[in-house]
Amino acid sequence: MGLELSRVAEIAVQNPNGGWELASGYLLDGAFVLTARHVLTFRQPGTPPQRTALVCLPRLAHSYRSATLYWAGDVDDDFAILKLDDSLVDYPMVRWGDLVRPPEAGIAWHCTIVGFPYSASQLDPADPRVIQREAQQFAPDLLPAGGFVHDLLQIDTVGGLTDTWLAQLSGAPVFVGDLLVGVVHAHHQASTGIWALPVRRLFRTAGTLPPLVGVRMEEVRVDQPPIQGFLAHERALIDHRANRIRRLLAAFGDGVDEVAVKLIQNLIDHLARFRTGLVLGKHVGRVFVLADVLEFHLNAQLVQRAFDEH
Repeated sequence: MGLELSRVAEIAVQNPNGGWELASGYLLDGAFVLTARHVLTFRQPGTPPQRTALVCLPRLAHSYRSATLYWAGDVDDDFAILKLDDSLVDYPMVRWGDLVRPPEAGIAWHCTIVGFPYSASQLDPADPRVIQREAQQFAPDLLPAGGFVHDLLQIDTVGGLTDTWLAQLSGAPVFVGDLLVGVVHAHHQASTGIWALPVRRLFRTAGTLPPLVGVRMEEVRVDQPPIQGFLAHERALIDHRANRIRRLLAAFGDGVDEVAVKLIQNLIDHLARFRTGLVLGKHVGRVFVLADVLEFHLNAQLVQRAFDEH
């Protein structure tokens, strides 16, 4: 049981001016939704959190349901838990993960985020119950050596993202494998990505309250190559492609040309980094692209040889 799309929540909070603040969240079980505290304070640190909100679980029902603030952390621990006034489903509790930082800079860990960022916003401002936004999924790297001073999670995003763009992604879940390890926190911005709060901070302040009491966190060691934990399917596919390329190479009794040699060297380099975990899941495509180019080139050479012989 990992990230389930039916648990991904869109949250709307009415501000004092009558407008709506929009954010993301995640259904922990059948009744409780985890999000970011600053969503309920309209990003004003001294403002007390709103006591009510609207929550939509688009995969279950295309309408908002009323929810009440169950618990909120302080300004630094930017977590809030909403309780649905009426539950839609009876889900088991999500699995929680505690990232263990390595003593030295460790290998980046692949993570998954699903939420409702500003760029996907087409919600009718006159009626937040009309769903027009689309969820977006991100598969960035989590950098274990960043954020250790204030116990934050640094998430690397390609090209960086602006604070405005990320605003409504606040509260979105951060998963590593099957484990919920953090919540997106859009107030703090990194030059190469975004910050998230590790859920262990939530357990330090709210671990004795239902629904968290008695819940166990599973340890995730970010200094271990993630290839050991997943990507087995990709490894099998790569082995299959490698065998196909070997058979092609066997047809060249007197060797291949310089282009093929360079492609093979590049492919071997990527495969070596992939197998040691230095090339993560989202980079596996590079290996397959190189394999495609190499196979095409070798097949073209074989066809040319056959044409020349006749």
